[in-house]
Amino acid sequence: AFCTQAGAISVDAEEKSVETLRLFGEYVGMIFQIKDDIFDYFDSGLIGKPTCNDLKEGKMTLPLIYSLKNANMAETKPFLNMIRNKDFSHENLSNINRFVMKAGGVEYAEKRMDDFKQLAVQALDIFPDSPYKQAMLACLDYFMKRKY
Repeated sequence: AFCTQAGAISVDAEEKSVETLRLFGEYVGMIFQIKDDIFDYFDSGLIGKPTCNDLKEGKMTLPLIYSLKNANMAETKPFLNMIRNKDFSHENLSNINRFVMKAGGVEYAEKRMDDFKQLAVQALDIFPDSPYKQAMLACLDYFMKRKY
């Protein structure tokens, strides 16, 4: 958020533009982080990052949080125990990964990412069409579609 805000500040933009660009940067940051969370549930050979790496580091990702919150307690209990006990054997990580996919966690995260994209696009509506605005929209698309 600060990076996009700083660009506006550096050219003495009016306060509304400064705040709009800060907000745009915040939305882009959310998209980037959610995409990173999603990558945690795909084969490491495809993305260059170990599968379930965030979980092994003790980080709860949006897809996992959603899945645990929305599945029934009987289904989530074994996974909560694995997480609580930091029992991250290869088999357990595979089971958690399958659970998140089955429970719709990745699908939910993709939807939230799209929600933030819509907010980012709307934020830029105050600016007239220009090569600069198009470049910002292109960056937004890149973050949404990045493969690693």
